[in-house]
Amino acid sequence: MQPVTLNSLIASAIVNCPKQQVTFKTLKQITKNMFTHLTDKRVRTFVNNAPTNHDIEQAALSLGFQIKGNPTDKSKGDKAILDLRAKEDSLLKLSLSYYKNQLCPFWINEAIVVQAISYLVRDRDLTDKLTVTLDDIV
Repeated sequence: MQPVTLNSLIASAIVNCPKQQVTFKTLKQITKNMFTHLTDKRVRTFVNNAPTNHDIEQAALSLGFQIKGNPTDKSKGDKAILDLRAKEDSLLKLSLSYYKNQLCPFWINEAIVVQAISYLVRDRDLTDKLTVTLDDIV
């Protein structure tokens, strides 16, 4: 398997955002969590640290996204907003999927557990407190 790249972390975070816009603070937290999880699993990467605002800005601009605010500003950078409406473009979706797919082999175990849980809770009222045990999944 090829090592994880900075662009794959950022693109995966962008493509999975369900809203029309996201703050840099949120993207940094998502990519940091992904990076930490991958390094905990001892996955080989070309990345030494979680992405910074500058890294996210460069990746987003190269993919054609619009940014509101200045993400590199020391005091207000985390409040900068990435406009995600551009991800509806077919060619951009293809580019994002290319980078995202680089991470898929590393998330397979987690994907199996999530799929099992979603199968178990498919007919339940999710407004109630729900407990799923490992025995339910296995």
